[in-house]
Amino acid sequence: EDSAFSYREQPDDPPLELTNLQLNVENIQNIRSPDGEYPSGIHLEGSINKSGLVSISGKANFLAKPFPGVSVDFDVNNVQLKPFIPLSSLLNVDIHSGTLNGRGHVEYAPWINIVQIAMLEIDNPHINYVEKHSQKKAQKATEDSQPQDGGDSKKSQDPFKVLVESASVKNGDFGYKNQTTNPPYKIFFNQVDLQITGVGAPQITHKGELKLSGKFMGKGKTTIEGGFRPEVQRPDFDVKVEIGKTDMTTLNDVLKAYGGFDVKSGAFSLISEIHTDKGRVQGYIKPFFDRPEIYDLSQDQTDNIFQQLYEGVVGAVASILENVPRDQVATKTEITGNLKNIKVGTWELIWNLFKNAFIDAMTPAFENLNTIGKEN
Repeated sequence: EDSAFSYREQPDDPPLELTNLQLNVENIQNIRSPDGEYPSGIHLEGSINKSGLVSISGKANFLAKPFPGVSVDFDVNNVQLKPFIPLSSLLNVDIHSGTLNGRGHVEYAPWINIVQIAMLEIDNPHINYVEKHSQKKAQKATEDSQPQDGGDSKKSQDPFKVLVESASVKNGDFGYKNQTTNPPYKIFFNQVDLQITGVGAPQITHKGELKLSGKFMGKGKTTIEGGFRPEVQRPDFDVKVEIGKTDMTTLNDVLKAYGGFDVKSGAFSLISEIHTDKGRVQGYIKPFFDRPEIYDLSQDQTDNIFQQLYEGVVGAVASILENVPRDQVATKTEITGNLKNIKVGTWELIWNLFKNAFIDAMTPAFENLNTIGKEN
């Protein structure tokens, strides 16, 4: 009773401190129980960095193979997220701020992975996901190590099923940093308010909803609306995204990374819809570039003459291709796929679809401009 625990990944990291810990475990057996059974009782409560409170209570199967299984209820109150940096950094997530309150149930074992969130509230989070070169190598190694015979994956490798009765985010700031490109870039949404109700597994019989509002790159008014039908065998959802006019100069690092040039002015906006039906995903993502001015000699005096010439050609062709009278350059990328053998959960699937489609849709417009410019 009243134990304490402190963890930090690096010497200069702020510590994650668990204090006033009280742990009670009952009926620990030396005989392995069948899968699906949890013979031992477990209860843990304590403080997280003094201000936060956590309580975990349920059952466990400590002799399950290849790792122990637990089925527990959790309750967290006023937990500050920043002290979790030592742990989140292992997942390439940078946490700068945020306060968490929530309660629910977790069942994690070799035969099941499920999180049931009864209530989750996150206030003022500032979180970035960072993609690194080391992560790319690790992902490639993991893919290469997967069996090629089409055999079934182990249940322990199945994605988490997430059931959300009610979750909200207030005044969030969420970013994506890509350190694998030249130059590196960051895109972000701030002033994010998010509400999720009734989303997840078959236990929910009605259609769940997601509503998000915020600003893209601090400027573009953003709305995301989603409908989620009860999952039986695979993700089943409809999502619509709209991003209003955003200053294109805030995306210069993205344009340099994928197009090799930057812009002096212009506005970016985007619309996208993704639907699933009978085991297939279909949709589109369509960005618009309004009045782009691509070439500016004074903008970057360090550019060599060939880079300046390239940007000048692209800018000239952009003015030719601008839609009349709206002065827009647009491209549309179709999204299609088969979900029958999908091995990821709903949230990971949506994230990967939008992340990949966003880049795929951003670059062709400028690549097409470059191609046409070379022909003229």
